[in-house]
Amino acid sequence: MSNHPIVVLRNLAAEITSQLAPEQAARLQDALNHLQTAWAALEKQANQVEYVTVVTDSDEIPKIEEENPEEENPEPVSRDMHAMMPELRVPTGEIPIQQLVELMPDSGPDDPTEPSAEEFLQRINRQVENFARDLKISPRVLIVEDDPSNQELLVERLAEHEVLADVANSAEDAVDRLSDKAYGVVMVGQCIPDADPEALIAKIRSAWPLLEILVCVPADDAAQAEAMLQAGASDYLPLPYPNAHYLNMKVRLSQARHDFETRINAVIQHLSGSFAKLAKKRGPDVYKTYLQSLKRSLDSYDTNAPDLRIVVMGTPQLSKAMRQLGHPVVEVKTSKEIEDMVRMGMTQIVVAVDQPGQSDGVELMYRLRQISPTVGIFIVSTEMRLQVLVEAVGTTIGDFLLRPLEGRELFLPRLKKLISRQKQMTRYRLLLEELKVMNINLMNPTDET
Repeated sequence: MSNHPIVVLRNLAAEITSQLAPEQAARLQDALNHLQTAWAALEKQANQVEYVTVVTDSDEIPKIEEENPEEENPEPVSRDMHAMMPELRVPTGEIPIQQLVELMPDSGPDDPTEPSAEEFLQRINRQVENFARDLKISPRVLIVEDDPSNQELLVERLAEHEVLADVANSAEDAVDRLSDKAYGVVMVGQCIPDADPEALIAKIRSAWPLLEILVCVPADDAAQAEAMLQAGASDYLPLPYPNAHYLNMKVRLSQARHDFETRINAVIQHLSGSFAKLAKKRGPDVYKTYLQSLKRSLDSYDTNAPDLRIVVMGTPQLSKAMRQLGHPVVEVKTSKEIEDMVRMGMTQIVVAVDQPGQSDGVELMYRLRQISPTVGIFIVSTEMRLQVLVEAVGTTIGDFLLRPLEGRELFLPRLKKLISRQKQMTRYRLLLEELKVMNINLMNPTDET
């Protein structure tokens, strides 16, 4: 018998139809028909979601295609997109008047007036933001689990919060599904008949680097959780699952991260395609020169990036643990000290203990987010603060540890993941800004590069 929700509802309706008046039975069948139509439309939309493939290697940039045609009815900007918009804007400054050929489709040679530098910036920002906004990014979840009871539990709990999920019974099935359909999050369970979970995670991470991977591990097995994180998992879920709310919040956070990173990588693709097209029009030498310049910039960042410094507002034990990572650790007593250090660019990672009424980690995260989008923030808090923490982290470079639900043994592995993500996102920003500048320079007909 099918477990499809619509089939289950129809079977239940059939059992009670004889007890209803004809008019009531007709209304019930009509409601079920409407529900089935809506469900089918939703599944069709999910299957047709565009998945954006991105590159992060500068050597591959010339091969990137240009943007996809705009949708007639683009989806509205999500709340998380607003956090992304500052990342996509061209930095202010003196920019000469250019011939706007690629990034400014709303301007043409017959325009009676030339745009000012400020108008030029606004148009580029608007075009890039619209491109990022209009992308369709799949939030769908793939559950890799062979145990029927675990499958049912996860599907039901996610459905309670309107999260669409599919089930793969094996590693082979999971890879096939990931190849055929767009997903945002993969949940890897304990029962996988044809592969070790750690090996499957490594394989998925290699083939789909932007996917968020949540791995399910026993709550008392910190060593296994750390091994999974090192293999490429984004985060972990303790078994047994604490509650539906915890599961939903973790999945929502993973969806937001996947959405943001996919969009910012797609913008890099878009600007890369524009850069390649403009440079090739100027000749192979110009194209090669710009490509080499871009690669030098990335290599220079990798070689000369400043030493990472961690600032911590917490217990001496917390500071002692962080020093095991080999980075300089600065201890402070107040939120203001942290804000001042971030404002002056003296730290890249902030760790704070959340103590409402004394040192509110959530409020600190919001304030630091306004000062610098590049700082990584790690908050140690309690399960009671889960929802506000997820909302505060959003699409920023942030994470948290919920005590005592999540063991302190996972603090360092999670902090390592945050540091890695902070470095990667900083590199993305560098690449993004370099591509913007190159597009602008190539639009200038007097540029003799």
